[in-house]
Amino acid sequence: MSTLRVALRCMLFSSPTLVNAVNCAVPLNINAYPAVRRTGSPPGYAPNPLYVTEMFHLIGWNYEYVSDVNMTYINVLRTHDADENYSFGDYSMSNATLPMYAKNDYLEVGDEITFDVVLRHHGSAPNIDAPRGYFEKNTEIRIQIGCDPDAIDDCGSGQACCAWYGVNGNSFIRAYDWIPNTDPIYNYHEKIDAEFHDNPHVMGHHVTLKFKNDTIINEKSPEKVDPDHFNRPCVPCNDTMRMILTFSCENFPPYYDFDICANFLNAGRFDPALRAPDDCTHHYDTHPCHADEPDTLLGVVRAVVTAPTKDFKSFNIISRTAQRDTPISTTVNTFVEVDDRCARHAQHNRAQAYGTTQMRMLEIPPSPPQPPPQPPPPSPPPPSPPPPSPPP
Repeated sequence: MSTLRVALRCMLFSSPTLVNAVNCAVPLNINAYPAVRRTGSPPGYAPNPLYVTEMFHLIGWNYEYVSDVNMTYINVLRTHDADENYSFGDYSMSNATLPMYAKNDYLEVGDEITFDVVLRHHGSAPNIDAPRGYFEKNTEIRIQIGCDPDAIDDCGSGQACCAWYGVNGNSFIRAYDWIPNTDPIYNYHEKIDAEFHDNPHVMGHHVTLKFKNDTIINEKSPEKVDPDHFNRPCVPCNDTMRMILTFSCENFPPYYDFDICANFLNAGRFDPALRAPDDCTHHYDTHPCHADEPDTLLGVVRAVVTAPTKDFKSFNIISRTAQRDTPISTTVNTFVEVDDRCARHAQHNRAQAYGTTQMRMLEIPPSPPQPPPQPPPPSPPPPSPPPPSPPP
């Protein structure tokens, strides 16, 4: 064993005060991203000409709205990267097209819509972009669809949906199906159940997603390896070594120590004979050894627009984490961070999730008023009397 390795081991065992990982705050958002999958009437389900005109102004003439006539193309394409602005491709996480997404602001009664339920989380610690964590068993995500934008917080509940935006305050969207993400790394189809509520009361919710088990978010892929360690599986450093490397591998004085950072830590990279069982991965805290995608798709909710709205403002879809039997307006810390790069302070590494997306009905201009009825034509004059008969 090299002198350097012996010296470092002495440092490890004689410095218990260094055993501290970083504290990972976990800011979370949970959003239901909408798309209109089918519009219009059978057999062709063609879009309203008003939307076609607006769509060309929004996204260009090279796009065409085509309805999913039989609703058979809802398919989870990817677990990560919501790309809600369609910056990198023309399909959403669940295979919606850009024109389907753009129609969110041009809804019509009868439209079939979907909501991609996506958790977005960002770590606040250096080099920890998306801490690994889980939703606790027997907790929930509640989704309210069609909240009156003028009534948010009117009921004094804080970010609550206090009224529906339908005519006379009625609910106007019915959710009815759940398509879970079956990615084998996550198996959400085995861990999440969905419950639907038709015509929920004010302060109620349309969808309840129930976690049957502790449900991991942003799992590390078992296929990830460290390319700098001859593609062997990623190996985490213990807390003390992580602290040593924090000070030894910063690329600025007075901390950088070439011997410790390059020679000791990476000995096995240059000469496999020097590899030791306690060698840990230099880049373990960053990609590719950890997942670093902030967006994770849980699944897709299907719904249909059943009635018009009372006006044409953008209405809200509100999603929040909750525990069973808690009031609908209460958002609860149901997410627990368990990333092995982070400190083990469970109460500090818990978080709640809340999010809002918006949609709007298509405003169809009223038909121009009908001209007043024309008066009937004047009656023809009565026939002239016959001329008198000539005298005999």
